[in-house]
Amino acid sequence: IGLPLSAVSALVLSRGQRPAQEGELVLCGAQLANGYLGSDSQAFARLMIGSESTPVYHTGDRVRVVDGRLVYLGRLDNEFKISGYRIQPGEVESRLLSLEGVDEACVQGLELGAGLRRLVAFISGPCEDVRSIRQALGALLPAAMVPTDYRHYSALPRTATNKLDRKYLRSQYLLGSQQQLSLIHI
Repeated sequence: IGLPLSAVSALVLSRGQRPAQEGELVLCGAQLANGYLGSDSQAFARLMIGSESTPVYHTGDRVRVVDGRLVYLGRLDNEFKISGYRIQPGEVESRLLSLEGVDEACVQGLELGAGLRRLVAFISGPCEDVRSIRQALGALLPAAMVPTDYRHYSALPRTATNKLDRKYLRSQYLLGSQQQLSLIHI
């Protein structure tokens, strides 16, 4: 990322909101807006007023300070950027779950190397025809938000604490495992 603009202060904060060498990028300064034009409270969840009545913006970007410069490491949340579009996988998951025949859904943005990024949907439910699922999803979302790859499971894997095992899904996809019921690239 480099250095902030001259009138902008950039802080790197740990999860405990303490200054750190690696953590969330937080911007402050009078030049920041008080919110997004025409946006509701979502924008204000990231904005707060600093100690001198100055807006402070929590970017959600994970950075590291290297030789006084900021190096981008990725997102703290699940937001993913493909072809210039910011995608919230949770929103895509919500739309998938609204479709008939989909009982569980997990959507992940994956880096495949050499700048190749892909939005992947892991689903379970009685509908195994992922082409029809993709088509129905395309009617609900902009094209950039429709996953390009789908994997269908009889049930999505869980951790020992019964949470969706997103790391396992990611690793299996990246390893190209053939253990799943089907893989279709559209």
